[in-house]
Order: sequence, then structure tokens, then C-alpha cells
Amino acid sequence: MKTEQIRKQLTHLNNSLTEIEDSAVILSDGFVVASQIVHNIDEEKIGTVSAALFGLANTAAKEFEKDEVQYVLIKCKRNYIAMFKAGKNAELFVDFKDTPNLDTILKKCLVASDTLAQLVES
Repeated sequence: MKTEQIRKQLTHLNNSLTEIEDSAVILSDGFVVASQIVHNIDEEKIGTVSAALFGLANTAAKEFEKDEVQYVLIKCKRNYIAMFKAGKNAELFVDFKDTPNLDTILKKCLVASDTLAQLVES
């Protein structure tokens, strides 16, 4: 695993989209590999909750006989929280402001999650 390169990818993602406030790469056990967190949020909580939510989404998809989960999106009053599959045992966590550019953000995060998957699995 290339932690420094993962951190650089998160920095690039955060800098490329002004709506993104926080991001992290989390393993399926909740361990935070790297993060770019600007808010006063406990990384351990992010890891634990994100892993649990993504795991629950995968369980639901299996129960409903659906394909593998690609991402989980939570709409809050003024922002979104999203978790994207980043390889077999990791996910990209992103917190971003409400925006009319939701499709653009999701597409960029999906591309970033593919790049991060390669780094996590190498």
C-alpha cells in the first residue's frame, strides 16, 4: 500500500472540487489509511461509521440480489456524505457541500476511487 501517494490523491481530489470538504480512504475494518479532514471530526469515528454503512449497503444489495455496491450517498440538509468502493477491501469517504454539480462530483469521485483502489491494492 502506498500511503503517501494515497494522501496526495486525496489532496488532489479536495483541491480539484471546491465543494469537497473532507475525504479519507478507509479499509473495510474501519482503519483510516489516509485522510484530508478539515473539520473537527474524529478519524476513528469516520472509519467506523463509514465501514459499517458500506458493509450494510453491501448486505442489502446481496439480500435484494443486486450487483456489487459502487457507492453510498447520504443527503443531509446542507451537504452530502458519500462512500465509494475503492478496491476489494477499501472505500473512499467524501463529505461535500450541496451543489447543483452533483453528477460532476460523483463522476470525479468514481474516477478517484478507481485510482485509489490501484494504490490500496499494490
